[in-house]
Amino acid sequence: MLLGIVLLALAQWLPRSVQHTPLRVGIGMWAGSESLLLARERGLLPNSRFQWVEVTWPSALSSTLDTGVVDAAVMSLESVVTLLENDEDLRVVAVLDESKGADAVLARGDVPTLSDLKGRRVGVDLRGPGQHLLSEGLSSSNLKMEDIEAVSILQPEMVDVLARGDVSAVVAAEPWMTKMIAGGAHVLKDSASVKTPIYRVLVVKTPFLEEQREALKELLRAHFAMMPVLRKSEACPGMEAVLRRQELKLEELSAIMARVHHLSLEENLTLLKTPGKGLAATISELMKLSRIGRTRREAALPDLWLDSSIVEELLR
Repeated sequence: MLLGIVLLALAQWLPRSVQHTPLRVGIGMWAGSESLLLARERGLLPNSRFQWVEVTWPSALSSTLDTGVVDAAVMSLESVVTLLENDEDLRVVAVLDESKGADAVLARGDVPTLSDLKGRRVGVDLRGPGQHLLSEGLSSSNLKMEDIEAVSILQPEMVDVLARGDVSAVVAAEPWMTKMIAGGAHVLKDSASVKTPIYRVLVVKTPFLEEQREALKELLRAHFAMMPVLRKSEACPGMEAVLRRQELKLEELSAIMARVHHLSLEENLTLLKTPGKGLAATISELMKLSRIGRTRREAALPDLWLDSSIVEELLR
């Protein structure tokens, strides 16, 4: 009896094994975010801690957050802003990269310039980063969105739709750009010359910001560790899986990564924490374009949606 009491008392003091619920992460086909899957292939992000939901187009990625399938996702900032329509309770906790030419308006040979888009059908993913890129391109040629016929098309469908001539142009991201250029399409305008930057960010449903804090830090550490490896785009452990998923050759991935700027932790802190500037200013511009924002809500948005605390912890 005495021995049983002693053992019971000891059990109260001995450390217990903690059961971690995996962080569920949604990820699309954007080449810049392959740093995370490269980390997974190398064992830096074990399945016991992370569950991956891989999708091929932005609207499906947004739906995974809408429906609670994932706790966090890597998506374009423009896609994040569209989630305002559903009053999603989200926080942007990191900026993975900025597109410097890896998003573009591409056209068939019979459309030599942006001005020639007037009256034409243009394919665009309405929940992706295409709208403001297209709007800026048209504006530079004294055109408006009303001067074209915008057709909602998913990114994976754009290669075939453009090749068939169902539309005269599309707004696409990599790796679809590479496939279309190989098929004879040409670039009318790309993200290297946009006024409003195109960012891909890590966004988290607010309840999981604290609940999965350590996993989120682990995720970002892995991203920053694999970022230089992905930029080199050389044959190495895990790279075959990246190329297979993106359906690219090594030299094609290398060319794409030359047009993607990965942001450092220091750059992240500046973007996330500079009042009225940085990411907050970009969000405001995107809200004006989408006409989602209202005066009170738009003013409060930076405080509600941006959280630099994890980046700050990683910098310590």
